[in-house]
Amino acid sequence: MKKPFKNIGIVIVLLIVVVIAIRIVTKGRGEVVPSISDIQKREGVPVRIETTQKGNLSRTLQFTGTIEGEEQSVIASRLMETVKDIPVRVGQRVSRGQVVVRLDDINPQAMYRQAKATMDNAKADFERMQTLYQQGAVSKQVLDQTKLGYDVAQSNFAAARDLVELPSPVSGEVVRIHVKAGETVSPGMPVVTVAASKEVRVKFYASSEERRMVSAKQQARIYLSLSDTTWTSAIVDKVEDAADPQTRLFEITVKSDNPEGMLKPGVLTKVDVIIEERKDVLSVSKEALMTNGATTVFVVDTNNKAAKRTLTLGIRTSDRAESLTGLQAGERVVVYGQNRLTEGDPIRIIEN
Repeated sequence: MKKPFKNIGIVIVLLIVVVIAIRIVTKGRGEVVPSISDIQKREGVPVRIETTQKGNLSRTLQFTGTIEGEEQSVIASRLMETVKDIPVRVGQRVSRGQVVVRLDDINPQAMYRQAKATMDNAKADFERMQTLYQQGAVSKQVLDQTKLGYDVAQSNFAAARDLVELPSPVSGEVVRIHVKAGETVSPGMPVVTVAASKEVRVKFYASSEERRMVSAKQQARIYLSLSDTTWTSAIVDKVEDAADPQTRLFEITVKSDNPEGMLKPGVLTKVDVIIEERKDVLSVSKEALMTNGATTVFVVDTNNKAAKRTLTLGIRTSDRAESLTGLQAGERVVVYGQNRLTEGDPIRIIEN
């Protein structure tokens, strides 16, 4: 949007410079010096235009929310302990069961070292009993009892290990690391969030008026981020019937497939919910509209002169409006510079 404004501004500045130069040259000659308006009427008023064409137009409601994975897990500590190591980074893909945080294993509360020693001893006993059983020195019952003790010791060690080597319960992407190495965590404190992102969702909140216009299965768009214009198709998955008792807002969830991983869990984004859509209609940029009792625009006629048209509008989006009457496809509409025009003025097109 900045470039057209700049170009037209340069043209106007040049006109002013030309007028000043003419005034200086003709100052002593008694000649009539043309004004900027005179020059524009001769050379044309500088404008920017667009050519009208038919297309689809959607009226939307826009919300903001955070992208989440289809299956998202916040991994929390179950001990009061020091973070020893974080072997993952944000954005890294991890597998189910992969360790994402290691806590200090010295503290007796974790029972890690004791459980490992017990398991190692049980393993040695079982291997010794296997040898004795093969030699016929012990019965099958004694071997089975030893094997049971080893199985129990393995289970106890696995439980103790999971207290200090925190695994991801899902395969997905690390979207947030809540702690740092050396920091002390407490029971229930989040350490890492992992999200599976083949399908994503965004939750947001709507007013009661907005809620009445949204229903399940409506089409929507999820953008890559708040500042991005790239989006992917989505669908309204769930609309709560009851409002939050404190905010009086209604929670709405939209979902989208994400096979290429373009939508990143954890990113704050915007969502458009399409509440009305028109196919193959003529529309005009809102920049072109002038309102003074009626809605009008200027078009460039075949002689490159300004012609005013009165429009009847249909649905409106954030930047365009449907033209029901007043325009035809292929016409050139002035979208910048129209406020300096009057009917029949010559036009100089700066940018199309």
